[in-house]
Amino acid sequence: MRWQGTANTDMPVFAPPIKRGFDFVLNQTSAIVKYLVKEFGFYSSNKADEAHAEALFGFVTDVIAEVRLVFHAHRFTESYYLQREETAGHINRYETERLP
Repeated sequence: MRWQGTANTDMPVFAPPIKRGFDFVLNQTSAIVKYLVKEFGFYSSNKADEAHAEALFGFVTDVIAEVRLVFHAHRFTESYYLQREETAGHINRYETERLP
């Protein structure tokens, strides 16, 4: 798929992670993981296993999103290092309340 209407021939990338090295550029963690799993033959043709894999992808994506909010609690689009002090309380709560 090509992004039309711009000089950039690849899809727009909002934020990392970004995977280059295919014959295209891919972003979004869940899309990268799903592509790699299929590329290396780990994706099952069994419908039940496929559904479990999709559930696991969803879980991993949810965890990554939640952790990102913890480390960017004050300003979501700004670097963690610019808001380290403001985010410390959120990180401490995450460690004590969410981690096993």
